Amino acid sequence: MRGGLAGDIALAVSVHVAALVALGLSFSAAPPVRSEPDTRAIQTVTVDESRVKAAMERIAEQKQQAEEKRQAELERIERERKAEEQRLAEARAEREAEAERQRKLEEQRKAEAERQRKLEEQRKAEEKRLAEAKAEREAEAERKRKLEEQRKAEAERQRKLEEQRKAEEKRLAEAKAEREAEAERKRKLEEQRKAEAERQRKLEEKRKAEQAEREAALEEQLAEERAARAADQAVASLSGVWNNQISGNWTRPPTVPDGLTCVIRIRVAPNGLIRGAELVESSGNQAFDESALRAVRKTAELRMPNDEAVAKRLSPIDLHFSPQG
Repeated sequence: MRGGLAGDIALAVSVHVAALVALGLSFSAAPPVRSEPDTRAIQTVTVDESRVKAAMERIAEQKQQAEEKRQAELERIERERKAEEQRLAEARAEREAEAERQRKLEEQRKAEAERQRKLEEQRKAEEKRLAEAKAEREAEAERKRKLEEQRKAEAERQRKLEEQRKAEEKRLAEAKAEREAEAERKRKLEEQRKAEAERQRKLEEKRKAEQAEREAALEEQLAEERAARAADQAVASLSGVWNNQISGNWTRPPTVPDGLTCVIRIRVAPNGLIRGAELVESSGNQAFDESALRAVRKTAELRMPNDEAVAKRLSPIDLHFSPQG
């Protein structure tokens, strides 16, 4: 642009110089002795000044056009810069929303992994406990087997003693002493038997108590699973109802097209009162997302299951909102 302006100025200067030279030549070429004015020379000078003026006007017009063109170009660049800034801001907001969604998904994944880890620890602990109980039962069975062998051996000994007693009646005193010793031994054995019976009774009580605890824990786990399944079924059956409830309070913004869907996390009390809502997955259309949140807040209360225990498990609800009608 500066090169064109310099060229115009150079042209104007050249035209002025040429006009002055021509004027000077006209005066110098005129005969000194003639008193009458030279009409042709005057006309030539007039024509050259008109050309200079026209050239200057063209230069001014070209300069003005160049300036207008430059201003228009600057305005176009500014519009493009603002549009690019807006596009970058929207892209940044969308990336941040996606990062937040990924973070929450990662938290859910870690929580599930932790839950699975604890379940695995419980399973291993139960397997270990059962193995120890089995080993204990086997040891007890082995102990009883040995006691039975001892009992049989003792019976055999008693038989032989009885034979000896009958065969050696003359040794009644010694036999009496032996019988008294045997009675004492039997007394001790009886005490041992009673102590063993008491130990067996306590072991049985312990086994029954542990069995009752396991059954109670299993029943609690089954009840928890049943409640979870009931909550999932309730969400599946009521999602359409909730979507229709919120759709009834939704007003379509002028620029929102059909077919948009967003995910809204709704915190709801067991009686259905909405305590809060936030956008967890955008539809890509900010106007639609904001109108969906307004519809949720306007709804105020959602239909809930009659079972209060199931209703308590539902919050928060991640609702895929897609307007009906």
